[in-house]
Amino acid sequence: GYTVDEWAKSLVLYPQKSINLTMDAFELSPNKLVGLDQLQQNLDSKGKILVRKSGTEAVIRVMVETEDEELMDETLDRVKDLLAI
Repeated sequence: GYTVDEWAKSLVLYPQKSINLTMDAFELSPNKLVGLDQLQQNLDSKGKILVRKSGTEAVIRVMVETEDEELMDETLDRVKDLLAI
């Protein structure tokens, strides 16, 4: 097995950005799910997208994490546009 120190040294951290989208009624339609899946595939294995409904506010929380900051900003904008439809 690995010690915590050994495991931590192998951990790669990527920059991330988060936004909150104000939405009174939010549903992830099949088209939005397909769009999110395509955006995730564009990140390949070098990033991730997290979309979740807040448990305390009327907002949707969106986080994008990837090693390329330009790609991160572009993906975050595309997620925002996709969810606003």
